[in-house]
Amino acid sequence: DSVFTELLALGAAPLPPDQLGEHLRSLGSTATTAIIEANQKAWELRNNLHDSAQQCHWCSVQSTLQQYPCWINAVRPVSSNTTLWTVLHHAAYHAAYLQCNEADPVVAHVRWLVQRGAWLKQTAGGGTAQQIALRHGASGFVARLLRSNEGMAQGDPSQ
Repeated sequence: DSVFTELLALGAAPLPPDQLGEHLRSLGSTATTAIIEANQKAWELRNNLHDSAQQCHWCSVQSTLQQYPCWINAVRPVSSNTTLWTVLHHAAYHAAYLQCNEADPVVAHVRWLVQRGAWLKQTAGGGTAQQIALRHGASGFVARLLRSNEGMAQGDPSQ
């Protein structure tokens, strides 16, 4: 568990479990099992975080991010992941798709993410969370909320 905690504290992105296991086994490390298990746990938790965001399970998303705040701008750790969406991208998509208004719980989740430092990271295709929301018919309010976070779009969450 201490190896897992250290990985999370560093905000380390887990490796595909098969790649890490192969590499560590080739080194013959005595800590191999602990590292493989910690990596596997982080891999599963990050995938679960994004599954929850895709399925609008916002309580689960918030609970995970409260426990591991360094993942607020993390993408799904899957080697075939080409969208590079963060949980904010998923929330923006759902807010637009569901035609949410200011009082909607999905919009509250978008606001919650922005207030905690989620930034408008571009996807592999070049789209920001705001662009995704607008492309899917977001209301003016959702677009403005995402635009208010635009200063962080270049990858600097400290702005």
